[in-house]
Amino acid sequence: RDFRFSDHPILEALSQRQSKILLLYIHEPTLFNSTHYSQRHERFIWESILDLQKLAQVKGHQLYAVESEVLGVFEKNGFQSLRM
Repeated sequence: RDFRFSDHPILEALSQRQSKILLLYIHEPTLFNSTHYSQRHERFIWESILDLQKLAQVKGHQLYAVESEVLGVFEKNGFQSLRM
């Protein structure tokens, strides 16, 4: 949800600042393999992410989109997971 700057008040406010924003979208395969998501929904999300990526670049920001499980992204990049 909230894949547009204008839909997300905090993101919109941050985008107006001079400092750069680094956005990260993690597409989790296990989430999209659930019965709650359809191919149509997944396509809408990817199209929205691509639009957000273009807008971020125009505003001088960067958006990275990766396909992985969340813990895998952070563990692969040297972050220790906080497991309870």
